[in-house]
Amino acid sequence: MAVLKITLPELFIVLLPESLIMVFGVYILSKEPFNYKKIVIASLLTGVSTYIIRMLPIYPGVNMLFAAIICTCIFAWYNKLNIMKAVPALLVLLAVRLVTELLNVILITEILHLDLEELASNTAKKTLALFPSLILYFLLVLALYFLVYKKNKQKTEKN
Repeated sequence: MAVLKITLPELFIVLLPESLIMVFGVYILSKEPFNYKKIVIASLLTGVSTYIIRMLPIYPGVNMLFAAIICTCIFAWYNKLNIMKAVPALLVLLAVRLVTELLNVILITEILHLDLEELASNTAKKTLALFPSLILYFLLVLALYFLVYKKNKQKTEKN
């Protein structure tokens, strides 16, 4: 469970950027127009909520479920996104994030031969170890942006 606990530096260096990427991804997949102020505030709310949830003494899968419910509430209440579009988008992005984290664990343990428990006990090393999956997550969401908006642009040009 030590891997799930995060420190304040990790909140600012990893969790808030991850939340920002996720909120942008939900907007992209929902095909909602960007409202940058709401995206930033929703990212802060999501990041802080996730931080608080991870501090609770609950099992790893349960904290992800709570975080997804809170994110959905933020998207519906604050961002006024269509819930029928936001929920599937959030689920897709959570799946993508899990895959990027799995690939990162494989990189750390199988290729770099590092011990996860040792990394989890050192905040600086743990934060650095999270960057490859965060960068991959960002690149995948960026690719989604170009795919979704390029497809929409082509549709509008045909009409």
